Amino acid sequence: MEFISAIVRVFLLVALAIPGFILQKLKKLPESFSGGLTTLILYVTLPVLTVTTFVKTPYEPQLLMKMSVVLLLSAILLPLAFIISKLAFSKWKDDAAKGALVSSGYLNNCAFMGIPVLQVFFPDSNEPVIYAVVFGVIFNIITWTLLVYTLTGKKEFMSIKRAFLNPPSLVLLIALPLFFLKVSLPSMVLGALDTIGGLTTPLSLIILGIRLAEIKPKEIFTSGRVYLSAFIKLIVVPAVTLAIMLGVERIFPIGSLTVVSMFMIMGMPTASSVIMFSEMFGGDSHESAKCILFTALLSILTIPLMALIGDNIIAAGL
Repeated sequence: MEFISAIVRVFLLVALAIPGFILQKLKKLPESFSGGLTTLILYVTLPVLTVTTFVKTPYEPQLLMKMSVVLLLSAILLPLAFIISKLAFSKWKDDAAKGALVSSGYLNNCAFMGIPVLQVFFPDSNEPVIYAVVFGVIFNIITWTLLVYTLTGKKEFMSIKRAFLNPPSLVLLIALPLFFLKVSLPSMVLGALDTIGGLTTPLSLIILGIRLAEIKPKEIFTSGRVYLSAFIKLIVVPAVTLAIMLGVERIFPIGSLTVVSMFMIMGMPTASSVIMFSEMFGGDSHESAKCILFTALLSILTIPLMALIGDNIIAAGL
C-alpha cells in the first residue's frame, strides 16, 4: 500500500466528520446530541457490529488461539503504555490536568476509531475487527479501574462490576457462542444487522467532528504538554507495541495480520472515554478534550504511516 493511497483512505474516513463539525459550528445541534450518538453506538450499533462480525467469520482453532494471545497481550500492553505515559509526566505536579495528560498518553480509541480504520485498511478480513473487540474487553477493565484512578486519584470511584458488566463485554456472551457453534443467520436478517452495525463508523466520525468544533485551535497547538502526550500516544506506544508483537511472533505463530492489527489498535488516537470519564468524575475535561482532538488530527498522518509499515510486514510475511 502506497503512502499517498493510505492518506487518501484516512482523509475519506475523516471526511465523515465534516457534517458534525459544520452543524456544531452553525449551532444547529442540541447540547446533548453527541452524548445521544455515543449512547446509540455503545448500546446498539457497536454490539450489533460485534455479533455480525463473529457470525460472518468462520471458526478455526487457530483463530481462537490468536484471540487468546491478543487478550493476554492486551492485558500487558495497556498497563505498559500507562507506565510509559506516567514516567513521561513524572516531574509534573499532581493535579487534574496531569491525570488527563497521562490518560491521554496511553488509552487508545480502539472502538470509535480503531474498528473503522481496520475496516478501511483490511476490507477483506474480519480478523482485525475481532481482535479489536477482544482488545475492548481489557480496555473496559482498564477504563473503569486504572483510568478512573488516574483521572481522580481516588480508588473509591473504581468499579470492578462496571468493568465487566458493560455493553461491549456483555455482547461477547452472545457473539462467542454463535461463533463457536458456527451459527448462520438468514441473509435478510444478516443484511439488516449489517446495516445497523455499519452505522458505527459514520456515527463515530460525526461525534469526532462535533468535538473538533468545540475546541479553539490555538488552545491545542500552543500547549507543549499536549504535544508530549500526543507523541507518547501516537509514536512511542505503537513503536513499543510493534517491537513486542514482533518478538511474540517469533515464539507463537500468531501471523503478521495479528501483529499489524495490534500495532494499529495501540496506535489509535486518544479514546473519547478520557473526556467522558473526566466529566463524570470531576477530572480536567478541557485538557482531555485538547489531547483527544490533537491526537485525532495528527492521526491523519500517523495512521497512514502505520498502514504502510503494516503493509510491508504483511508482505514480508514476518
